[in-house]
Amino acid sequence: MLKTSVIIPVYNVEKYLNKCIESVLRQTNEEIEIILIDDGSTDGSKKIVEFYEENYSCVNAIYQENHKLGAARNAGVLKARGEYIYFLDSDDYIKPNLLQKCYLITEQNRLDFIMFDSEVIVEEQNNFNQSILENGYDRKSLVPDNRIFTGKEFWEKYYSGGGVYTNAYLFYINRQFFLENDLFFVPEIFYEDNDWVIRLYQAAQKIMYLPDKLYYRRIRGGSIMTEKYTDVHMRSIAIVCGLHTDMLFRASDKEEIQMIIPRYISVMGRLRSIFQQFTQEREVAIAKREIVELYYKIVNDFQKIWEYDLNAGDVTLAVINMFQRVLPELKVRKDISINMKKVLEKLTGGIPLDKNINMGIYGTGKGCVEFLHIYEKVYGKIPANLFFLDSQKDSGFQFWGFNGYNIKDINNLRLDGVIVTSYLYGEEMEQNVREILTRDIPIVSLPKLPRSLKERI
Repeated sequence: MLKTSVIIPVYNVEKYLNKCIESVLRQTNEEIEIILIDDGSTDGSKKIVEFYEENYSCVNAIYQENHKLGAARNAGVLKARGEYIYFLDSDDYIKPNLLQKCYLITEQNRLDFIMFDSEVIVEEQNNFNQSILENGYDRKSLVPDNRIFTGKEFWEKYYSGGGVYTNAYLFYINRQFFLENDLFFVPEIFYEDNDWVIRLYQAAQKIMYLPDKLYYRRIRGGSIMTEKYTDVHMRSIAIVCGLHTDMLFRASDKEEIQMIIPRYISVMGRLRSIFQQFTQEREVAIAKREIVELYYKIVNDFQKIWEYDLNAGDVTLAVINMFQRVLPELKVRKDISINMKKVLEKLTGGIPLDKNINMGIYGTGKGCVEFLHIYEKVYGKIPANLFFLDSQKDSGFQFWGFNGYNIKDINNLRLDGVIVTSYLYGEEMEQNVREILTRDIPIVSLPKLPRSLKERI
């Protein structure tokens, strides 16, 4: 059996394709096959594919109409015969030892996949992610090598610090693992690796990180990542957001939900960015079907999203409002404000912040401010008497227009309840309140954010 099948989708890259293919032919591991998928190229790329297919026995080719990167990769996987598969972008190239190094480590440890890093070659900067341009793809200061993780374990430990990359070309994958877990890409769209990478990590039981830059990533004009947004980008990101929403609602446990939430927030944020630019220049009607489908999907389960995570609820509400402004014919099937009120009532332990209610708010950081903004967005100005509590400040300070007190003075206040508003230290603060209080009153804490979102607070 061949050791590795290198799958290279090809679309209008005649300037770069020879270097890409030659970098594979020069690999120190010779027991490989190269599968070139010409995805409907209109330049000279097809002729280059034909040349290598005719002159190299290890090269096989597929010719198809343009169905985007995901469909091309899928076609390559179905044709592959190697024990392992590797996806290579046709405008990039790899170091001579990539396949041998990855094969030896993956085979020795019987891994589902191994991941590595990349160097960046900047041809045109455009508006590409500046941190990538400056720092490249490099995780060695964050992630320990020579250790085996489950996919979920790795995600929980390193996603928040930037240790998870979505790029398919940074993974060397066991083909049987890929097939058994149905890890095919969504065809006909851009951003096809956004939902794929979640499914990949969720399924993996044994993975490792190799702290080596084995890939050369080219930043150029005219690529999917740098070209100007089109209707395909708009349709694609709407579909991707829908896929993340589906995964969120299908998640079977809290661990999976916390894994999906940060990616959900990320793709929803990208949708907002694309949508805002898109509607300034072109009619949104050309992506209307995908927008309407996503709209009703998130509207109908909006309360569930808010219960999962406040940030996820906030970005979802922004998307809903944005869609309604551009497409006024959209109707809300459920009263979103009622759902939001139910969520907030749950967060505050069922004690409404109404007139004549004396509520202690423990914590005056960003988590507190976020909670108050959201509460006022739903209810308007808070009529309750709020008493802000802080461990570090002396009694007598002012916050949000109310008096503030040191937590040690809490027993001098006639409170109906206490809301702990710290996402990071909620458990410790709640325990602190219970140890100081001499009366039995309700104490509730805002849901603790997933580790991957702590940097957002």
